[in-house]
Amino acid sequence: MADHKDLGGKELWDNVAAIGHFAQKGLIDPKRVGMIGGSYGGYMSALAATKASEHFAAAVNFAGIANWMSFTGTSDIPYENSLVHWDLWCYDSAEKCRQGSAMTFIKKARTPLLLLHGKNDQRVPIGQAWELHTAFRINKIPTEFVIYPREGHGLREKAHKQDALLRALQWFDKYLKRK
Repeated sequence: MADHKDLGGKELWDNVAAIGHFAQKGLIDPKRVGMIGGSYGGYMSALAATKASEHFAAAVNFAGIANWMSFTGTSDIPYENSLVHWDLWCYDSAEKCRQGSAMTFIKKARTPLLLLHGKNDQRVPIGQAWELHTAFRINKIPTEFVIYPREGHGLREKAHKQDALLRALQWFDKYLKRK
């Protein structure tokens, strides 16, 4: 597992390295790269928009973790972090949690961030999205936050799935297309 004992580390920088690789081959414009993901992928999008903001022009985070410490205290799976990802208890290594959290890098953030979240998400509680959205707004970084009623950790209703996809496409059109 790429993230074992290195949550938010090597796999984030692998994405950044891929940008450089494809840009060097002339396959992409490195100034127009976006990241989208849900759950752990949403967490990676949050890190892209904060910790690696200089490499990403837009990001979409669906139900992703923003702050490992508050996630551990509010999620319905508080032990997953220690059992699956880090092989340690988050509260025993506060600095590791801090360094793996997008919230730690808010002052580096410049990447516009779209947040999509189910109102009833117990896996990654909606407070994770509120933390990012509030911090982005305070720091005057473009952000939008869409809350889907009746949804948990993943969208089930067809109208919500369509809405989320359309919003993500519009977000990337707005921030990644040539003007």
